[in-house]
Parts: sequence; structure tokens; C-alpha cells
Amino acid sequence: MSRQRRGRVLLVTLLLVTGAVAVVVPGVPTVAAGGDCTDSTMTEESSHSCDDDTTDDGSDGTDGSDGDGSESDGTDGSDGDGSESDGTDGSDGDGSDSDDGESTATPTATPTPVTVEGEPDVDVFLPDNTVAPGEERRLTVQIANGGTVDDEGLDTPPTGQEAVTTARNVRVELDDGDAPVTVNTAETALGDLPAGSVAEAGFAIQVDEDADPGVYDLEVTVEYDYTEEITDDDSDREFERDTFDVELVVTEDGRFRVTDVDSDLQVGETGPVDIELRNVGEEDLRDATVTVRSPNDDLRLGGDGEATRAVGDWDDGDRETVTVDATLSADAASQQYPLEVTVSYTDENGDRQTSTVLVASVEPDGEQSFTVTDVESTLRVGEEGRVTGTVENEGPRDVEAAVIRVVETDENVRVRDPVTVLGDVEEDDDADFSLPVSVLDTAQPGERRVTVVVEYVTPAGDRRESDPIDLIVDVSSETARFELTAVDARLQAGDDGPLVLTVVNRGDETLTDATVSLASRSSGLLVGDGLNDTRFVGRWEPGERRIVTYRVRAGEDTAGQTYAFEASVAFEDEDGQQRRSDALAFGATPVSEQTFDARTVESTLRVGEEGRVRVAVTNTGPTAVSAVGVTLVTEAQNVAPIETEAAVGELAPGATATFDLPIEITENAGPGTRQLSYRVAYTDDDGDRRESDPLTTDVEIAPARDPFAVDDRSATVTAGESDVVELTLTNTRGVPLTDIRAKAFADDPLSVDDDQVFVSSLAPGESVTIQFTVSAAGGAAEKPYLLSVDFLYTTPDGDTELSDPVNVGVGVVQPAPQQLPDWLVPVLVGFVILLVAAFLLRRRLGGRSSPAPRGDVPTTTQDGGSDDPGPAATGEVGASETAGDGGVDQPDDADDEWGAFERAAVAEVDTADSQSNEGSARHDGGGPADGGWGAFERATVAEADGDSETAWGAFERAVVSEAHTPDQQSDDASTGHEGGDDGPPGTDG
Repeated sequence: MSRQRRGRVLLVTLLLVTGAVAVVVPGVPTVAAGGDCTDSTMTEESSHSCDDDTTDDGSDGTDGSDGDGSESDGTDGSDGDGSESDGTDGSDGDGSDSDDGESTATPTATPTPVTVEGEPDVDVFLPDNTVAPGEERRLTVQIANGGTVDDEGLDTPPTGQEAVTTARNVRVELDDGDAPVTVNTAETALGDLPAGSVAEAGFAIQVDEDADPGVYDLEVTVEYDYTEEITDDDSDREFERDTFDVELVVTEDGRFRVTDVDSDLQVGETGPVDIELRNVGEEDLRDATVTVRSPNDDLRLGGDGEATRAVGDWDDGDRETVTVDATLSADAASQQYPLEVTVSYTDENGDRQTSTVLVASVEPDGEQSFTVTDVESTLRVGEEGRVTGTVENEGPRDVEAAVIRVVETDENVRVRDPVTVLGDVEEDDDADFSLPVSVLDTAQPGERRVTVVVEYVTPAGDRRESDPIDLIVDVSSETARFELTAVDARLQAGDDGPLVLTVVNRGDETLTDATVSLASRSSGLLVGDGLNDTRFVGRWEPGERRIVTYRVRAGEDTAGQTYAFEASVAFEDEDGQQRRSDALAFGATPVSEQTFDARTVESTLRVGEEGRVRVAVTNTGPTAVSAVGVTLVTEAQNVAPIETEAAVGELAPGATATFDLPIEITENAGPGTRQLSYRVAYTDDDGDRRESDPLTTDVEIAPARDPFAVDDRSATVTAGESDVVELTLTNTRGVPLTDIRAKAFADDPLSVDDDQVFVSSLAPGESVTIQFTVSAAGGAAEKPYLLSVDFLYTTPDGDTELSDPVNVGVGVVQPAPQQLPDWLVPVLVGFVILLVAAFLLRRRLGGRSSPAPRGDVPTTTQDGGSDDPGPAATGEVGASETAGDGGVDQPDDADDEWGAFERAAVAEVDTADSQSNEGSARHDGGGPADGGWGAFERATVAEADGDSETAWGAFERAVVSEAHTPDQQSDDASTGHEGGDDGPPGTDG
């Protein structure tokens, strides 16, 4: 490489080193790009002017030319080729600067942004690290934070230092490592740990019974978050996990061991301390006493700092508990305090002994502790917002009359009302707060600190104040604009319904992770299960409309009143900042509670029967309902519903629907008015299933009645005879009855021959005629007699029941006298005349065709027989047979009488004809012909006179006399009265 080129490289290197030093070390000049100096500050030895050209090829005499290392005495060296001129060019110098070529000008650097860097410096300690085999105790691990800060030598405010040195959300975990112990406590949270502070974490351990004495390592793991770096406009958060080893000393097994310490101590109060000890030696001891002493002045036992309790006999392996009262000063810290325990006793040899000092510790309940969670803010630059959150009482006591008070804030932040009342807060309970805070126009957006304390009254009545609690709140740079364009509140008193909001993003940013919260400003209306509820919206573009729905329950007495609500939007803006909009206020008015009315329209209920009740249910508003069903819920005695539910359907406001329910009233019930209760189940406009309050109606119960009505259609019996009694049976019940068996009963003079009737079924109101055969004694008087009928029947539910007797009056009448009817005589006379006329006409026509001479009349034998019986004989036998036995072919007496009458008339006609042919007169007024007609005439006269017996007797004799007349006439014609007058003609005498 040539000498000139080496000079140029050296010059560029010097310029770069000078620029780097100027950046790091204040006061060193910095050369800007393009050759401009950014700092005009000069040293006292020399001055330097900057020109636009920063390239140096060796002509600048202040530093020497880029030659071979030698420099001339000139003040300015030209950029030559390495040859040395007289005093004008030091390009070929030997490397030593000329007296006037040295420049010490140092331009001042431009200020850079201030950066605060730091981190927590956490260390772990185990001050009380001695345990014994088999011991159960609590180890207290102390965590200290030193903190380191690098703020470039600037006077950073304490808040900036605290921001980078505070370990936040500290968690501690203890692991047994190689120690013979069991750790029974999981990871413990300590909260924030500022620089210079110490926190304690307690861990319950169990030392193994067979643990060997020695020193062991326990492993403590500490996790926390911190802010590593803070600049004017940014911060860098980090997570740290450190692991430490602490020593645990296991001592040799002693005669006594402290196994448990329990206390009810709290800072500034007096309380009992229970110490449990175990005799782990091999002897039974007598007259044992336990002395407990506190080496710490903050914890006092008794009057002089120690307390002694008697135990007495103490067997090997037994545990004894002693209780001493301890007082912890008001200035004491919430930490473990050592207790020195010694046991004095008499051993088995009778010697008085004192044990070695046993060290135990007691950890009183700490000061009243509070935490603040769910901190949110609506703070924006130049506006007033609210800081809200929840104060949780972590105990160990309940507090009264608690308030949260702001004690300090960052500059540019003002609290309009620094105190908010919390009220009584029980242990493990919480209370919400809201602080009005404004941010000045000169403030910058970002996180701000608000420090608060909780003031309260202890159960003893002392006024106390908690440790300061820092709240970190966000301040936004601008207001995101949202518009509530529609509110649809379908709320009804005593019910829950939807409240639908339509919200529009009127800003110019796209929001992410947006949520819309709704808060009720009155306890009369609940949003969800409380006073507020939130819906997730997610990504939200500018101008986009979102609809969110909440369930709001209105109280019983909220109808017609307008209640205030506030909606707000929480989101993450385009810068990644969590923000919340202003409250969007609106009102909602619940309508009246949904009600119904019921009334009884018709009832067929009756004691001892099953009937129906018809009920009308009316929707009295204010909204329409669907899928309406009514349920009978009455518990009235002696009322047994057959069905309890009825479907109604849809009901508009003011609409009415009716339904029927079958109900049975038991026989033990009494008639009168009863109350029946109903509940209406329905679906509201939102599709939710609801149920009304009970609706009560009155219903009339009719008195009991017989199951059957009986009407005597034909109930008359003739004395001495049997007659059929017909009864009309009607079902008077409102239900069909089946398997009906009727049985009749009667007393003298009546008797029932056929006393049972079966009817398969009768519908309600249906009738049927039933018959019984009833007999009346011959000597029964003519008057009504009692006939009782019982009915055994089956009801629709399968029960068989017996009715009460039904009484019917049966009348007894006397038999009527026998006589011919008035119309019989004229009819008979006319009938006989017709027969006679027909017969005479037939005989006359026959006589003309074949007359018979009288000389040819066959001779009659003595015994009345003949070889050829003639018509007269034939007629005589026929008449005789007919009159003698009454006619064997006739079924009854009436036919016999009519046959005899007809044959008597025929015989009379024959006789008259015979007399006319022979020309002889026979017995004027007394012959056979006269006998036949005379007998008939006497019968007719007797009938006309009303003498029934005489009429029938005369009529019978006329028939018999006529039967004998033809025979006699025949004998007279042939033999002339053979046989004499003593016997009937034509017989053997």
C-alpha cells in the first residue's frame, strides 16, 4: 500500500473513533454526516471551524497530512503525493505533529433521550432454620429486594426508580431438595415487592421421624415481573425466575419436641397461644411444668415476659398442650416471633431435671390487609373520568365503617372527591368503589399512579388505617366516540326480559377486543345476576353497528317508572392501549306485571258424583302470551280431580278462553261453595316459560242425588192373580253406569215371582223399561201397596255401588164380573141370519135336483144302526160329538162355544125343511125344532137381560137339543117312534 493511501486510512479511522467517543463521553465533538459539526463547543487550548467537506486527504495541517508519518512545520498541509514541501506540506512527516498542527477542539454532542434502566435485586433468607426429627412446623422464608437503577447519572424522580426496581406479582415456592422433610404448602403469592423491602412467605413442613442430623439444602424459587426500562414514551416489561438454596439444620433428637403452635394473636391485641409438646424420650415423667419465654420485647407473656404452666405426669410418647396469654404491641410487625420453651420434671430416678431450651415460633395474624382488584379507569387527557375497582378485605378481621381515601396522585392528576364510603366489609368479602378523577390538558397519555388507603374501625372500636395501596390507571390520549342509536327494552314488572342496545363506532380507529358493559343505577332492576353485565364484541370497524342483548329483571313494584342505565365500551385501540368510552346514559320503563283472571262459567259438580267444571281464563295484560296451559292446584278436601291440566293456546291481551276439567266430589263432601285454585303457565314474547300467581274461583257443589229415577208406567195387580209391573228406569248421573242389577222386594199381600232385572249400561239421562211379575193375594184389599227396588251398578272408575231403595206404589184391584159384551148379541144375530140364509139356499137347490121319496127311507135297526146311514145320522153323530165333548179340535172354550152355536143353527134349518116336506106337524111349540130355536131364543133373552150365567146355560142346552132333533125326525119317518117316549130317538132305549 502506498504512503498516501495509508495516510488516508489512518485519518478515517481517527474520525470514526472521535465520533464514537463524542457519543459516549459528554463534551467530545460529534461530526455529523456530510461533514457538519453538531457541537460548536471548543476547548480552551484551541478553536476549530467546520466546513462542508469532511474528507481529509492530508492537506489539513492540523492533524498532519496522510503521508509517510512525517509532518512539516506548516499549519496546513496540502494533499500531495507524499513529497514534502518547505513548510507547507507535512505529508512526508515522521509521524510527530508540528507545534501548530495540533487541534484539541471538541464540539458539544446533541442531547439524547433520557432512559431509566433497572431491575429488582432479589435475595432469599431462612432465619429460623433449625428443626428436629418428626417435627411439624412452619418455616418462614424472607425475600428481600435491593433493586438496581441506571439513569445515566440523571436525577431521576423516585417514582421512576421505583417503577424499574419493584418486583411485581411475586410468587415463592419451596422445594424440599435433598432435605428429609415434606413441604405441605404450595406456591405462595406475595404481591408487589418494592426495592428496599422484605416480605415473608410461610411454608408448613414435616420432618421425617428418622431424619439424620445434619445440614441440608432447601430450594426456593422466586418468580416475578418487573419493568426493565422506561423512556419518555415507552416501557419494557420482563419476567424473571430465580432459584436459591437455603440451609436447613436438623438437630439431634431431644427429650421433648414442640409439635404445634397455634395462636389467635393480632398486632396490637392480646390473645391465647397454644403450644403442643411431645415427650419423645423413653421415660415416664412426673411433676412436669412448662415455662414459655419471649425474647422479643414486642411480644410479652404475662407481666415479666414469661409464663409457666403445670402439666403433671407425662408418659413417654404423650402430647401435652399448654396455653399462655400473649400481647403484641401496636408497633409490632406481622412476622414470626420466637418462643423459648423449657420443661422441668422429675425423672424415674427421682431427680429434678430441666430440658434444653426448645425454640418455637408464633406468627400472629397480620395487620388488617386489603387488596384492590379490577381497577379500571375512563381517564383521558383534558377530561374528567372515573377510577373504579374492588376493595377486598383479606382479614383477619371484619371491619366496620370502611372508606377508601386517596392520599397521593401523580402530577397533572386531580381527584375531585378523595373519599368513597365502602361500609362494613366482612373478612374475604369485597366492596366496589368509584373515584372521580380529572386529568389536566398538559398531561401525557399513559399510566398514572393513584395511592389510596383504607380507613376502618376495628371490632374493638379503634380507628385504623391500612398500608398505602398503589393503583396504576391508564390515561388515554383522545376520546373514542360511540353512539347509542336504539334501545329496545321489553321489560315487565316481576319478570326478566331482554334489553337490546344498538351501538355505533363513530371514531376513526379500528378497535379490538371490544366489550359493551351495561350498568343499572337502581337496585330495582338487575342486569344479569347483579347491577352490571358485559358482552364481548371483538373487532369493531369505524362506522360499524353492533347489537348487544342483556337480560334485565324488573322488581315487583317497578311498573310505570323509568330507571337509569349506563352503557360503556371497553376496547384496545390501535396503539395497544386498553381504553374505556364515556358512559352512554339512557332510561327504561318496565310495563305492568303479566296477570290473568279466572272465573267459573258452569259446574255440574254434585256430592258423590263425577262432574265437570268449566272455567274461563282471561289475559288481563299487558302482553300477548302463547302456549298457555292451566293447572288445577287446589288442595280442597273431598275434591278429587280426574284431570288437572288443560291447554288453552294463545291469548292476546284481553282475550278469554274456556276449558273443562272433570272432577269427582266424594260422598263425604257437603253441598255448597268451594274454592278451586289454578296456575297459568305460558310463554312470553321472548320465548321464556313463565307461571302466574294462583287464581282462585268459586264453584257450587250440588247436593247428592239417587243414581236412578223410577217411574211406574203400569203398577196394578188384580187380587188373586199375577200381573207384570212395568217401571221406567232413568240414569240421573252425569256419567254412564254399567252392569245395573235391579232387585224388587215386597211384603204381604204382594209377592214378587220374578224379582231381578239386568241392564248392561245406561248413558247419562238414558231410560229403559224394566218388568217384574208381581202377585197379589186373593184376599188383598183394593189399595196401593209398597214395592221396593234396589240397584247395584258399576261407575266409570270401576267401583261397584249399591243405591238406596226406591219405593213404588203397586195398586191392587178386584176382578170384574163375567158378562157378554154389549156388541156381541147384534153381531151373533146377524151372523146366524147369514148362515141360515146360505144354508137354505144350498138345500133348496139340492132338493130340486134329486128329490128323495119317502118310501125309500132306509129302515133303522132297533139298536139305532143302519146299513147306509143317511145324512141325518151323519149330522146327528157330528152334532153329538161336537156337543158332547166340546170339540176335540178346538184350542179353547171360545171356539167350542162358537162351533156348537153354528151346528145348532144348521140342525134347526134341517128340521124345518124336513117338516115342510113331510107335511106333518111336530109338537107345536114344544118339538125338537122348537126346542132348538127356543133354547137359542132363551139364551138371547137372558143375555139381553144381563144374566151371563143363564145366557151361557140356555145357549148350551139349545145346542144339545138341536143335536138330538135330526135323529128323532129320521126315526119317526122310518119306524114311527120305535123305542117309545122314554128314551132318546134313534138309540137302543
